[in-house]
Amino acid sequence: MPLEYTLPTQHSPGTVLRLLKQAWQPIWNPKLAAKLRRFDGEVTRNPDTVGACTFITCIDGQPVGMGSYDPRQGPERGIIGYNCVVPEHQRKGIGCLQIQEILRIFRDKGFVKACVTTGDHNFFVRAQRMYEACGFVRVGHVQDDKIDYELALV
Repeated sequence: MPLEYTLPTQHSPGTVLRLLKQAWQPIWNPKLAAKLRRFDGEVTRNPDTVGACTFITCIDGQPVGMGSYDPRQGPERGIIGYNCVVPEHQRKGIGCLQIQEILRIFRDKGFVKACVTTGDHNFFVRAQRMYEACGFVRVGHVQDDKIDYELALV
């Protein structure tokens, strides 16, 4: 199952939103939909900035997931952003591979630390386990029932 990491510009507008909606359907709500619709629009309108920091993961040319990151706090820290894998491809290690791809990018840029925040809700337990399996350490809770993780890269 070779994965290919492609740029959003190689796909039709709305692909990022479609992938997130499929993966996050159990927690989908109007507020989340509006937030992710804005993100998808930013990825489409800004291919040289946020679009360049987002990839769509494909198997045999078909989108199965996506990952994103924010390098603006580098080189001290890189922030892992939205990421997901569609339900029919979950539990196959694709999420970990996407995170490892982002960590590779951070290391190539000489970043010192990777940071990520995920929800403290049953839906996000698998994400929590995935980050911990990738070596992240829980560093605390933040407002709105979120959990912060960090990973030293050097």
